[in-house]
Amino acid sequence: MTIYEELKKIGVALVKNISKLKKRRIYEELRRRIGKKPNAVMLRGLRGVGKTTLFLQLLNEFGGLYFSADWPEVIEEGLFNILKEGFSNGEKIFYVDEIHRYINWENEIKAFIDRYSNITLFFTGSSSISMKRDRRFKTIELSPMSFGEYLKIKEGVEIKVDDWENERKGIETIGRYYEEIEKNFSTYMEVGGFPFSLSYEKGDAKEAIYNVIAKAVREDSIEFLKLSKKKVFAMEKLLILLATSPPGEISITSLSKNLGVSKVVVYEIINALKEMEIIRIIYPFKKGAALIRKQPKLLFTHPNIRASINYLLKKDPPIGSMREELAVFCFIERGYQVWSGVGRRKMPDYVIKKGDEMKVVEIGGKGKSTSQFEGKRGIVVSEDMLKTLSLF
Repeated sequence: MTIYEELKKIGVALVKNISKLKKRRIYEELRRRIGKKPNAVMLRGLRGVGKTTLFLQLLNEFGGLYFSADWPEVIEEGLFNILKEGFSNGEKIFYVDEIHRYINWENEIKAFIDRYSNITLFFTGSSSISMKRDRRFKTIELSPMSFGEYLKIKEGVEIKVDDWENERKGIETIGRYYEEIEKNFSTYMEVGGFPFSLSYEKGDAKEAIYNVIAKAVREDSIEFLKLSKKKVFAMEKLLILLATSPPGEISITSLSKNLGVSKVVVYEIINALKEMEIIRIIYPFKKGAALIRKQPKLLFTHPNIRASINYLLKKDPPIGSMREELAVFCFIERGYQVWSGVGRRKMPDYVIKKGDEMKVVEIGGKGKSTSQFEGKRGIVVSEDMLKTLSLF
């Protein structure tokens, strides 16, 4: 049996495992890329958000050759040679998983797409640390699921809210789909951003999410960022500290003392976590010297990460922190720029902007009011508004 025949056989077996899984919305964007230029499509995203499943679903519908670049037989035979053999056997669509695990993948991919232009090559990597943008590749980012996408896949209900600021319409939407929304929102907040959670018990899903994060920290940061074990240990301590604390301005000096590393190392591990898409850095709404003086906020990219770390620590995650993380996730996914609000004591939590429209935002439930806005256009994102914000 040739390597090509062996890989085709594996692909057929793997497709059987996903044949009943529902498709993420981004599937339509991927299928439209087949036969288009550029003919190489890079799919990037945090571990566990469904990249492999998307490839197998495409394979199931359109055929082609699927394999993972870290399989022993692929490493032995060579990436370019396998792609070439697939083309010789009539394949026009290729799906290469975990390509960042293959040494010199960029050169072999470029050589293949330059030589064989009438093909479509999809390939994945875990995050931006191993997959840099390139003009010859179409780059597509895959984020965790929104609440709207989670409901569509889990309940078969399509709910999208474009005018999320309209509280009256939001209440009407929640009332119309009250059972589906109320039954699922808290579970979504804890585990629902990751597609595999749909087939797991909640506790098992939290463990799986934690393992995704731990694998990135303990393997990717060493392999791709060349961090020492001491720095990785400090990174794990930082994740625990962030997961159990409310979001706020960070003190590099305080973190340095608590983590037992220098300030330079603190900056290094914060940047590493950002590159691995585990946290996001929200800079203050300031300019010049004022921006430099003020420290940014550190948030997890999705509240599921905070929930999973606290679950392993046997602690209840701060619900206010999770609300902020979900709100910021939704703002960014909806196309807003986001800054933290700093300065006066009653400055709102965030400043958001899309196009020429800018507004200040306060995240929270009971007790939050518009008193912080001081005449500026502002929004208090209540619990119900947070639900409608996440329906996209």
